[in-house]
Amino acid sequence: MSTAGIARATELGGAVLCTVVGVLLLVATVLGPLVTGRVRFHMSEDALVQYVGGDLVTSSLALLFLVAAPFWSSGRAWAPALTAGGSAYVIYTFVTVVMGQEYAKYQGNAETAFLLYTAITAGSVLLLVFSVRACLALPPLPEVPRQGALALLIGLAVLFGLMWVAQLAGFYRTGPTDEYASATTLFWVIKYLDLGIIIPLLIITGLAQRHPTAVSNVAAITALGFMTWLLTAILLMSVAMLRQQAAGASWVLVVAFTVLLVPTVFVWVRWMIGASHAMT
Repeated sequence: MSTAGIARATELGGAVLCTVVGVLLLVATVLGPLVTGRVRFHMSEDALVQYVGGDLVTSSLALLFLVAAPFWSSGRAWAPALTAGGSAYVIYTFVTVVMGQEYAKYQGNAETAFLLYTAITAGSVLLLVFSVRACLALPPLPEVPRQGALALLIGLAVLFGLMWVAQLAGFYRTGPTDEYASATTLFWVIKYLDLGIIIPLLIITGLAQRHPTAVSNVAAITALGFMTWLLTAILLMSVAMLRQQAAGASWVLVVAFTVLLVPTVFVWVRWMIGASHAMT
């Protein structure tokens, strides 16, 4: 197959995957705690409140994926740039959903949605691959805030690292808190994913901006998009916790994550615009 044929197949495949994943995400949202509650997670009420906030992001991403599908098929550069970070966030979220529940401790029926969550994860993995493949074909991006991405990604990695290390230090020093006792598995899954995978990748991606390449461009677009959705989800979770007066709720967290989200959105949008301009 020619290079043009491969590019066209990538565009069509991305459009199909956008549609499929978008529809499946909407189904998961409707069945989940935000809408009908037909699928009941094996979690405490305080932990479940967080996923209600997170479902707002999931439903928003579902709609954006559906909107992006026709632009994928027409070869618009912003579409794979959008779905790269979005699909990475979906993978991360559903890993925590499936692996973070207390199946033996709390009643629920989340097992009934296992195949749905598996299909969403598999589709998101494929969409991420197609998005990366499409973004690798982008020409050089001279208009993007590369130094801003470097500082932001490393700054976020350091802040999240310090936050999680502080929580671990508190656990080892004083023992488990009530919040820990109600969501023990989720506590360790999040710390493992962030400290072992996400934070190192953010640092590597940030440092890679010192020597621009096609790979470093794709890594930055994906990481910035991922962190935009993750920070939005954490912010909405924090707001939901405050409204329900859940354990660990704090206005400080709401303000802090708002402060982190604003520059992340700004830099990510600048990268999206730069990718679009590069194709014109």
